[in-house]
Amino acid sequence: MFKSLKTDYIIIAIGILTILPFLILSIFNHPSADDYIYHYISDEFGFVEAQVYWYNNWTSRYLASAVLSIKMLVSGDFVIYKLIPIGLLVSFFCSLVYLLSSLFKTNGLRYACFLAFYVLILYLFQMPNVSEGFYWLPGSISYIFPSILSLILFTHLIKLVYKRNRLSLGMSILMCFLIIGSSETSMIILDCLITIVLGYRYFIERKVNTQILMVFITCVLLSVFVLLSPGNAIRALGYTRDNHQFFEAFFNSLLALKTYVGVWLPFLLLFTMFVLKGISSDDILKLSVFHVHPLISFIVVVFITAFGFFPSYWAQGSIGPPTRTINVMYFYFIIGFVYFVFTLIYYYKKKNVSIVLYPNWVRYTLLIMVLLELGHYNNIRFAYTDLLGGKAYNYDKSLKMRYEAIKNSNHDTIWVPRLKYIPKTIYHDDISTDRLDWKNTSYDDYYGKTILLLDTY
Repeated sequence: MFKSLKTDYIIIAIGILTILPFLILSIFNHPSADDYIYHYISDEFGFVEAQVYWYNNWTSRYLASAVLSIKMLVSGDFVIYKLIPIGLLVSFFCSLVYLLSSLFKTNGLRYACFLAFYVLILYLFQMPNVSEGFYWLPGSISYIFPSILSLILFTHLIKLVYKRNRLSLGMSILMCFLIIGSSETSMIILDCLITIVLGYRYFIERKVNTQILMVFITCVLLSVFVLLSPGNAIRALGYTRDNHQFFEAFFNSLLALKTYVGVWLPFLLLFTMFVLKGISSDDILKLSVFHVHPLISFIVVVFITAFGFFPSYWAQGSIGPPTRTINVMYFYFIIGFVYFVFTLIYYYKKKNVSIVLYPNWVRYTLLIMVLLELGHYNNIRFAYTDLLGGKAYNYDKSLKMRYEAIKNSNHDTIWVPRLKYIPKTIYHDDISTDRLDWKNTSYDDYYGKTILLLDTY
């Protein structure tokens, strides 16, 4: 399949080097902000009552609230907390392999791993916020975890489209239950995707796919449960007065789409041009899932990405979505972009036209350009800088010293030094000098003491 440049081996090697620093940095990770609030509420009310509290007073994310209420995740030396990013990164890769190997069954595991690393590199290279994506638990459970689950959902949903399968139906419904309970952004994108699949299959087959319809009904019912949460209404009161403006939200969503796609697309195109010969498998012709006109897949990708921005602009006005939410949009944009590439390959292969006929010197040039980009300012370089430059180690050391000082102090009020080392990859937030800051009060509730930050290091 591969000639001259061994594209699969190169991408797998780059992929291993890409994910490695993110895995190692996990051991220096620490909880912050909301982590302590969820632990305190669970400790105060008990696990079950804590779920009722969150649903009625703050959020309808029943899965995220349940996971964050598990006290052992934020306790002791935070060993489990440090292991969670490793689990998420490995699960992300394995879910990609699971999806791709189920599609390209005859190409072998190496081909699936090659494609999985191709997607993983694209994601880690320029995801908007790595710390809130993989390392800060409330962000990872609410946004990255449902993205991982969606890969499993896609695997079983594809099977449901073409044949009846009880196992895939059950898995699809389960994944929808978990995804919708994680965040409103993932819920809305999922609802939109299931609606598109149901409508498109009806247009093609002139009959309703009953299994997809069951998944659709499940999504609708769960979404209603989420939207009717009293906690959502209470949380919405804290947003600005310019929210719930349809045309303004629509216009801002289009502007955000234009801005972010302009940032994301150059490397996606460059990297894809390099791997294009490797991913151009003849098996694409045999897979019905890619028998979609490229223009249709392109329109769906643009629509889904733009639609992902809309809920935040609708709910929060001009504030727009936080970067942890944009992590989700970037994920679906990459998945959609890769799907578009496969439909494009199928479209031209069907016409016996090759789109990967550029000479080897061009591919060598593309490889050099990719390596130069990987060495430039991006998340992968930041991860290596945090790791090899000692920021992550010293950040971990400083917090351990803080914990020890809090534990050994006999005073009700404790002043701790400001963190000097801030590793961009894993740092989310810290307490402040303000006693009334909600981050401080959550810290106080967790440790049972008043803890304030000094102005000095």
